Amino acid sequence: MLLDRRPILAGVLLGALCYKPQFGLLLPIALAAGGRWRTILSAGATVIALVLLSVAAFGVDAWTAFLHAAPFHRYLLETFHWRRITTVFMVVRMLGGGVGPAYAAQAVSSVLTAVLIVAVWAQPCVHGVEVLRAYRGRVPGDAIRVGLRHDHPDVYGDPGSFERPDRADSAPGKN
Repeated sequence: MLLDRRPILAGVLLGALCYKPQFGLLLPIALAAGGRWRTILSAGATVIALVLLSVAAFGVDAWTAFLHAAPFHRYLLETFHWRRITTVFMVVRMLGGGVGPAYAAQAVSSVLTAVLIVAVWAQPCVHGVEVLRAYRGRVPGDAIRVGLRHDHPDVYGDPGSFERPDRADSAPGKN
């Protein structure tokens, strides 16, 4: 595993996830629980370097525009695009719950996931017991992928994701 053999390079690669931070929100928790400080520092340095590089290339206005657009994207998430994400938030909304209870359920599930990750990563790997090491390497990714935190790549990653709601399920040319 790259994390064991090349922790600084692993940190650089994890730091590169800052372009889509929802994919790596729980990774710092896992790394801290496992005492992977060199990886955390190299990931942090990578994030800082990428932010400074983006400011040099595009100016501060790009970051300002991003922050000003955040309320609009939150509105999209809460009103329509929640149907396109596989999270506890979505389950609560599909069952008729409001935005507040959906966020509360999402927060509880996220905290429970973080506790699970800390419990697994804080356990020392005993020499010869590779099961825990293999499991430890999978927990952050698996926990993240099961939808216990907001992950909506198709909302802005799929060119067809901003279709009108009345046309989203219809064949092309039918409406």
